[in-house]
Amino acid sequence: MWPQPGKERTMTESLSSYVAKWVGGYRQKQQAIPLFNPTLTRGFSLEQKRLFFERLNELRRHFNALLGDLMAFAPSQAYKQALLSNLMEETGVSKDGTNMVSHDELYNISARAVGVEMIQSIHRGRTKTPYGKEFNEKFSAWIIEQLAVYGAEKGWNRIWAAVEAYEKLDNVDYPAFLELAKSFGLTGEALVFFDIHVSVEHYEHGEKLLEDVWERDPDSVRAGFQFIEDIQLTALRALSDDISTYAA
Repeated sequence: MWPQPGKERTMTESLSSYVAKWVGGYRQKQQAIPLFNPTLTRGFSLEQKRLFFERLNELRRHFNALLGDLMAFAPSQAYKQALLSNLMEETGVSKDGTNMVSHDELYNISARAVGVEMIQSIHRGRTKTPYGKEFNEKFSAWIIEQLAVYGAEKGWNRIWAAVEAYEKLDNVDYPAFLELAKSFGLTGEALVFFDIHVSVEHYEHGEKLLEDVWERDPDSVRAGFQFIEDIQLTALRALSDDISTYAA
């Protein structure tokens, strides 16, 4: 019997090969978004630069809250520890008591470089957008949906793939965000938040667990990665349109 279409690929394709191709395809679509065109963004007004930090904040912060929920759903200590490692780094909690700065505070430092105080912007509702709300709600609802529709084991496989895809995009989106910040004229400590996320290893914290899922259930890995690609690109395109068309 001849192998069914797609079966041979499942048997021979490695996770690293799949992820590399996925990243390449994603990056090509990301780079087509006007927000990542330095020729355009160098001409942004101060208000547009401020709006970027305010609007991006809602898209990037929600995942920290999700990490706690995911730890509650996680089926083993290995998953819980991988999630906890990420959360500790995000919130500036060290294992040995060493002082660390949270990613939120690093982001605040960047925002202050263009005159934005994030607490004030959040309080005034300037971080709220329909596309930010849709992104965050869709991500949360999707997690519950996987468990409800596919059951605990397969549902978690799909969830973990989505978590890892989201973490992998730190290393893909933040080089573009770093160049964007530089096009705003930011320098020095105002770039630290972006620099850190260019090389952060959140994906690597859970990579071995993802490899185990890939061996058992590669279709769930593909489903999780596709979900993240779709909602992330949709949100970034909306963010780009919001800022590019803004008139003070």
